[in-house]
Amino acid sequence: MVLVLAVQWHWHGSPQRGQSLHASGQERQGAGSIWQQQVARPSGQRLETDLQARYASAKWLLPMIDGLKQRSLAGDAEASYLLSRIYNDCTWYFDPQMMDLSAMPAEQRSAKYRSTAWMGQRCEGIDGNEAALAWGRYRRVAADQGVLAAQVEDVFEGTRAYGEPKLSPADQKRVIELALSAQDPYAYLALSRALGYSGDGAMAALSPYPAGTQADSAAWMLAACDRGLPCGADSPLLHQLCATGSMCGAGSVAEALGLSMSPEELDHARARAAWLLRNSGRRPPQP
Repeated sequence: MVLVLAVQWHWHGSPQRGQSLHASGQERQGAGSIWQQQVARPSGQRLETDLQARYASAKWLLPMIDGLKQRSLAGDAEASYLLSRIYNDCTWYFDPQMMDLSAMPAEQRSAKYRSTAWMGQRCEGIDGNEAALAWGRYRRVAADQGVLAAQVEDVFEGTRAYGEPKLSPADQKRVIELALSAQDPYAYLALSRALGYSGDGAMAALSPYPAGTQADSAAWMLAACDRGLPCGADSPLLHQLCATGSMCGAGSVAEALGLSMSPEELDHARARAAWLLRNSGRRPPQP
């Protein structure tokens, strides 16, 4: 799976639109109190605009940053979220010249070089250290401005980075239910990254939702692709799976996931993804 760098960064911004999923002050002391409210998501927060398409197809991201920063300061939630994605993309990736790839099959090795070159061109001029800090900062801004995907990331990853109390399993399940209800592919992708392998078995408490295994993580990613996330041969996600890992040589994200799992695991992931899609838009019953 795509590896992400957790950074410690506090962003003190007031919500300009929407509602944050994070509690603050006395709300943190009362478990679950924030979940008595629904997240208000302004129209357009589904990130299905031309700006999102520009991000997905951009060969070079640096020229987008200044304009996005101006829009973010003006309260544009989508711009804030795309900044978090750009900086996350460009935090790090492997340099194949520094690695011994001799054991990798030739086709996968060639794909590795292509994807790392693609990432290098896309992130040219963006400092990795700056990106590591800015990623979390803009994610929190986007969450405060009402972007559900950023809120999901902030709940599952930001609590560790900011030292906030970890949500109870019941509250985590409510976050998952909000994402399913919204049918937001970017929120599904955030859950894919958050609900993967857990060595302590704690994610079993999130049943019936897929959580705790690589196949569960893949299920959320497959569901995100089915809901409209770019997952084709030249998509950012596919290049990231190869450039930051070893899922290389595939023509789609679905094919790439099959490179890292057994046929049985992939079948399980597909079945769980289908279950998510069947139950999106409402609270899923026990499968």
